[in-house]
Amino acid sequence: MKTIDLKQKVAAKFGRPITRLSDLKDLKEDVFKFTNYSISFNTLRRFYRFLPATKPSRNTLNYLSKYVGYDNYSSFVNGYKLDKVWYDWDQINDILLKNSFVEKDINWLAQKRKSAYYYMYLTYLISSYIDLKKTKYLNVIFNYPKLFELDRKEFAKISTSISKKLKAFSNENLKWITRFLKYESFRNLMLYSYVDVDTLNTYYGYLLKKSLPIITKKDEILFTKLMLGFYNFVRDKPINFKINSSEIPENCHPILLGRYHSMKLISAPEEIHQNFDKFLKISEKIDSKLELFQEYIPILILIKEVEKIEQIFNTYYNELMDYEHWDHIHIERYNLVALSLVHLKNNDFKLIPELFKYFNAESDFHVNDDYQKILYSIALYHYQHQLFGEGKENRKVKREYLQLAQKTGFSFFTESFLTDYFN
Repeated sequence: MKTIDLKQKVAAKFGRPITRLSDLKDLKEDVFKFTNYSISFNTLRRFYRFLPATKPSRNTLNYLSKYVGYDNYSSFVNGYKLDKVWYDWDQINDILLKNSFVEKDINWLAQKRKSAYYYMYLTYLISSYIDLKKTKYLNVIFNYPKLFELDRKEFAKISTSISKKLKAFSNENLKWITRFLKYESFRNLMLYSYVDVDTLNTYYGYLLKKSLPIITKKDEILFTKLMLGFYNFVRDKPINFKINSSEIPENCHPILLGRYHSMKLISAPEEIHQNFDKFLKISEKIDSKLELFQEYIPILILIKEVEKIEQIFNTYYNELMDYEHWDHIHIERYNLVALSLVHLKNNDFKLIPELFKYFNAESDFHVNDDYQKILYSIALYHYQHQLFGEGKENRKVKREYLQLAQKTGFSFFTESFLTDYFN
């Protein structure tokens, strides 16, 4: 396939198509003029199929590549790939510049799903149409599910980028966005792939509430009610639905299953021990422990059940400290905070500095940055308090913790919750 591309480049350099033997003779001279290398006439005849074709030698390919401006054939192949990427970006710009978005554009985009850069193309297109408020074109995109049939890692990249854009919107500015909630592809992208706990008080919570009258699938309904229940919990509000009457869908995703059982811990505090034991039994049959415990361990942190966290780590340490995908790093960080609390409970401080190396309080952690920093602050505060007492550094941690609680609207995280965590 690449030799066809090379022939096209040669013809462009030569200035005319190679259709006659006289063209080959002139080409032979032109190649020599630019490369100081003479390709034999018969070699050119075979390459251009004036004679029965044979596989061209590497030398032939190298010198023809040199003729069109590349160091060798490998450079041509790699350079041509870059040309194709540039062409694709040029197509994206053409789509954005014209005042239409038609079936031809959708089909071209769908054909690019196997491209390594596809997630960038689709992210850029959606993001640009959001900036321009092109609702008609966004309707076309979200009404074409095939565009979103791609690897989960790439889907998560699109979801993360678009979510960060919407995070900057006020609820008033989000009203026009809610019209896309009727599309499952939009809900998967903006609600279920990037779960933005930090903004339950603003954009993410707003979209969740607006989606509730629209959704009909069991897993979507369960997820949304659980998230809104958690939102009430961290605001010290009543959880206004009966979790035991909620239906768990068949083939429930491990993260959703873990979230369901974590909310059972909150909604029935008198049954915590029984529910915990039942969940450990369930966990034996689930392959992805990392995803299953993604929501469960943070809830155990909130209800101060550090001994139960320790029990989970004693059983599944390796599974919980090794992540597979780039967007699983935030799960590992929840687990690192949890493990730090276990060490603090046991007055074992020597490993905690190593665990803290994975955090930098001055920069973003990843997804749910503020929520993770609140949890991290609890471990950091008690580590420093054990070693140095209530000094300047701990007052700084306490101040930042309270600021994050106020920013998120999570009134559950009071000063006494922080200072008395292990009491």
